[in-house]
Amino acid sequence: MAVRLIAIDLDGTLLHDDMTISDYSRQVIKKAQSRGYEIVVATGRMWDSAKAKADTLQLGNVPLICYTGAWIMMSETGEPVRQEGLSPDLASAILLESKKRGWNVTSFMDDVIYMDKPNGTE
Repeated sequence: MAVRLIAIDLDGTLLHDDMTISDYSRQVIKKAQSRGYEIVVATGRMWDSAKAKADTLQLGNVPLICYTGAWIMMSETGEPVRQEGLSPDLASAILLESKKRGWNVTSFMDDVIYMDKPNGTE
């Protein structure tokens, strides 16, 4: 079976520490696309953040997988392919339980990030 799709992660993979994508990486991705490979960007990031990075790759209207798979939207048109989430009751229960356990939780709603304190701080 031949490879037909390449899914590329952003953080820790494509993005450098300064949040840039190297020209070399851009060239390799464009070359793969020109050879008929479908390119998909997949990330745990929220839509706005992921879209900004995907836009710099100039891939056309490709699927952009966000929120670790909970949202899939077309990168240029913003057309939703899949949008899943938790019910408000379940999300509330999870947040309350995590607070009891002292967990540092990051949550997203409508492309807004919510956290008690910045990650990595006491």
